[in-house]
Amino acid sequence: MITTYEMAYVEVLALLRNYLSELEFNKIPKERIDFFEKYKDRNYTFDINKELPIEKQNISEKANAILVILYRDYFADEQQKETLKQILKLNDRIKEQDKQKDSEKYNILFNNKKINNNIENRTQVEEKRLVVIKRERWYQKLFEFFKNIIIKKNK
Repeated sequence: MITTYEMAYVEVLALLRNYLSELEFNKIPKERIDFFEKYKDRNYTFDINKELPIEKQNISEKANAILVILYRDYFADEQQKETLKQILKLNDRIKEQDKQKDSEKYNILFNNKKINNNIENRTQVEEKRLVVIKRERWYQKLFEFFKNIIIKKNK
């Protein structure tokens, strides 16, 4: 399922309302909450299993990212912010490595396709070379025509 930010806002609001106390919830600026409310997907419902902790809830990556930002901006102390920064850097590095691996796989596939296309093109060129079309000029054809007529008359 493709999750839009509008759907993620629904998830974030539901999680904030169910897992934060009123005091914690009020640490988040009203403008942020109003933004989520204004732009949330009104047709999407997110069901929370209240028996499960927040980390076990089935939330989208976008909602998770929003929650991480909210945690960093409004709840984390300096040490937690630094730890979070290191974790995010590590995650970025891992994603970059995955992209590079995917890129290498694509390049291998692309290069193999390119090689196959080159082989096919060479084969077609070689086939064309095998069929030699002899082009004669109009005056050569005329000369051959008269030559054949003269040879036939002499026989």
